[in-house]
Amino acid sequence: MHQLSVQQHLDAAPARVWAAMTSPAQWAAWMWPDSFATVCRLDLRVAGRYHLGSSVAGIGVGGEYEVVEPPSRAAFTWQWDGEPEVTTVEIAIEARQDGAVLRLVHRGFADEATRDDHVQGWDDCLARLAVHLAAPDQIGAEVQAH
Repeated sequence: MHQLSVQQHLDAAPARVWAAMTSPAQWAAWMWPDSFATVCRLDLRVAGRYHLGSSVAGIGVGGEYEVVEPPSRAAFTWQWDGEPEVTTVEIAIEARQDGAVLRLVHRGFADEATRDDHVQGWDDCLARLAVHLAAPDQIGAEVQAH
């Protein structure tokens, strides 16, 4: 099995990074390009499920939370709609004097090519996350998880 690891410094407090990654409105806002009109549903608890989807792009991904430790750690399964492969994503958020460090590990890929596709995907997503976090604080403006 293959895995990828990404580490990124973010100019935001850990609680803000956590909210951006675990609230439906915020996750949908940065995960994919704006043109995808992403919709997110999630139940943020162990054994709770989530789904990100774009009818515009014809893609979706979902899974189940395995670890939820606000505001620093989460792990969840990752399965593209219509695909049999299930992988696991782990995120860890650590406070730094000038923001936070996000560590993301995505494991369980059957082959290097699929892993490499996800490396590019996560790089793009995390670049959008950094832009999202640079915008005015929207923690109070998010839609409630359901």
